[in-house]
Amino acid sequence: MTKKRILIADDESHILRILRFNLERAGYEIMAVEDGDAALETVLAERPDLVILDVGMPGMTGVDVCRKLKGGDALDRTPVFLLTAHGQESDEQAGRAAGADRFFTKPFSPKEILREVRNALGDA
Repeated sequence: MTKKRILIADDESHILRILRFNLERAGYEIMAVEDGDAALETVLAERPDLVILDVGMPGMTGVDVCRKLKGGDALDRTPVFLLTAHGQESDEQAGRAAGADRFFTKPFSPKEILREVRNALGDA
């Protein structure tokens, strides 16, 4: 059985480490990048099963990447989770308007993200 693949894009290395550790331990293959441009490029090239994006990355934001993914035919069904350090309702509304499937405020619970990843990928 092939491992399901997840792309994580966040400019904070400790967030990448936490998510990578927990998701790899759960059996997922992880790709990690540190900015929105690299996230979009990687998603288009690698076609991961799920994408986790930080809202506030340099260059293209997570919301921008989400909007591009959800606006195209090929990837619009790929689940996209957004992470933000700002728990403001306007941030969540912008993410939902861009097509995000889930929204998490930092600090987040790695267990909650793993549970939601499993649900989104049918591994629950």
